[in-house]
Amino acid sequence: RARRREIRSNGDVLVFDLGAGSLANFSGLRVPMTSLKNVFLSHLHADHIADYVTLMGSYVKAGRLDPVEVWGGGSDEPELGLAEFVASIDRALAWDLESMRGSVATSGAPATAHEVPYDRTEVVYDRNGVTITSFPVIHILNGAVGFRVDYAGQSVVFSGDTRPTMTLVEAARGCDLLIHETFLPPKTFSE
Repeated sequence: RARRREIRSNGDVLVFDLGAGSLANFSGLRVPMTSLKNVFLSHLHADHIADYVTLMGSYVKAGRLDPVEVWGGGSDEPELGLAEFVASIDRALAWDLESMRGSVATSGAPATAHEVPYDRTEVVYDRNGVTITSFPVIHILNGAVGFRVDYAGQSVVFSGDTRPTMTLVEAARGCDLLIHETFLPPKTFSE
């Protein structure tokens, strides 16, 4: 029988980006959706946020009572930042939420947005022995960030989409695992 190694921090579940299929992976791993407390978004391209709407629309139905917290890059233009994205999705789900009122608790429906700096490296999360540092990456518009997670003497760096950048090199220095975003080349889609 295979043994699996788990690192736990008071049961906190963190997710980095929510592309299409993310929620199916939660189900396949038997991670209860209601345990997801923290979402970290590297940027707001559709392939990184596709399952966010479904996640937010599912919390109340799944019995979640506490709002989820969402971290991601701010912007020089507020309408392009994380706070506006989160507020827009909350507004878009108003009908869905209203249809649940009276039959289930709705306190877990809204999200709390935490915009992180897109232009400097900064510790943005420090709870239960987990430290998460965001760092700027270069990806089309201001607002894209990567994240480094440090816990129990181990570290993982998630770059999101980026061009080569020294901030990624510095964040990945000494890390145990680097997850660097890749995407299939256009030729793959035309075959």
